[in-house]
Amino acid sequence: MIVVRGFDPRTRHIILYDQSNWVVPPYDVPRCRDWEWDRDRVYVYDDYDHPGWYVLFNSRLGRSVHVEFFGM
Repeated sequence: MIVVRGFDPRTRHIILYDQSNWVVPPYDVPRCRDWEWDRDRVYVYDDYDHPGWYVLFNSRLGRSVHVEFFGM
């Protein structure tokens, strides 16, 4: 379980509390606009269908978006 520190919809960057930086693809941004970024618990999983991508799952909403790792 991970809590998100912040999300910048302009740049599509998500920063998790472990300081990892992720990017949401433009087509998934609308799916995560209603997430409560300072409270929602999220989980990061490998996306086995799309090599190089991960899935960020919101446990409160039961919804996920694709993300790409951008560094620490």
